[in-house]
Amino acid sequence: MKYRLWDTDINRLFGTFDTEAEALAYVRALLESYGAAYADDLAMGCERPDGSFTAPLTGEELVERAWPVAQDPEPPPESVLTRTKMAEAKRAS
Repeated sequence: MKYRLWDTDINRLFGTFDTEAEALAYVRALLESYGAAYADDLAMGCERPDGSFTAPLTGEELVERAWPVAQDPEPPPESVLTRTKMAEAKRAS
């Protein structure tokens, strides 16, 4: 399977990864550099061998998935999850 990571705000493909762990490690690096709110602009999907696609991970779901699967299994700092929830609340209002 292939994993693709997009910045949906600017419609930019960051890359295609051979494993989910590689893609999520990249996501984690982005979030550590730019903050958890950036996850709202990211979408990570998977192309199955038959050419079909999984539903993309975005926002808080992507943040939570990035920490346990990435190379360092430490949980995300509370500040990362809090900023993600604040960004979602702001978008909803």
